[in-house]
Amino acid sequence: MPAASTEPAREGRLDGVANVAAAVSPELSARDQGVDTMDPEVWAEMMRINVIGTGLVIRESLPALVAAGGGSIVNVSSLAAWQREEWLTAYASSKIALHALTRHTAHTWGKKNIRVNAVAPGVVLTENVRTGMPPEILQTLLEKTALPHLAEPEYLASMIVFLLSAEAGWITGQILSVDGGVTMHE
Repeated sequence: MPAASTEPAREGRLDGVANVAAAVSPELSARDQGVDTMDPEVWAEMMRINVIGTGLVIRESLPALVAAGGGSIVNVSSLAAWQREEWLTAYASSKIALHALTRHTAHTWGKKNIRVNAVAPGVVLTENVRTGMPPEILQTLLEKTALPHLAEPEYLASMIVFLLSAEAGWITGQILSVDGGVTMHE
């Protein structure tokens, strides 16, 4: 007869959640200009997807995370939250709101052993970015980056996996820049 395991059962339980939703369709982004030309429908859609959608996933995940004895939630924000561009105003506003949601949830649920963090990536060279962004824009973004290249999707994925892992067990309520040094803030 095999020895009984002292490890808790891992099947059927939730240990971590990665919220990777973002309203980035070209049509919506093209309509997301400055506050002086604000389109309330664009703002509502940005908030619905980027903040409310993330909040709903968190809400639905909390009972399972508590039942598992704790866990980790990682929200994906954007360096746009810290930038002062004249466009993507609703997108940037929704991502800074996501920072508040992240910190609120970390504070409120920390005593239940639930860690909540966010990553704020710069431009990630997804297939859509590679094929849809003009080369001159990519070049401009590269010039703002401290490193000699833009991000591959694996860079962001690695940070998310780390924050979901036990190795990040003392990190909560943080917004971590994964942007090649574009924002470099304290």
